[in-house]
Amino acid sequence: LYYVVPAWRGTGIAALLDSQAVAWLRAQGCRRARLSVSETNARAIRFYRRQGWRDTGPRPGKPGELVMERAL
Repeated sequence: LYYVVPAWRGTGIAALLDSQAVAWLRAQGCRRARLSVSETNARAIRFYRRQGWRDTGPRPGKPGELVMERAL
């Protein structure tokens, strides 16, 4: 789980954080990653799509959340 506070949004720090998380997961041998995001958080969904994540549908048991996945 990671979150960028409003004061830092739009600065590029989120892309750096995402790339570091992906690099760490790859180094651990992971081949895929998944995350959850609120269906109403359009800004985050757009960000994740730009970073290579894809929407795989609703999160089971968590109404209002989407699952996004990325190949590593």
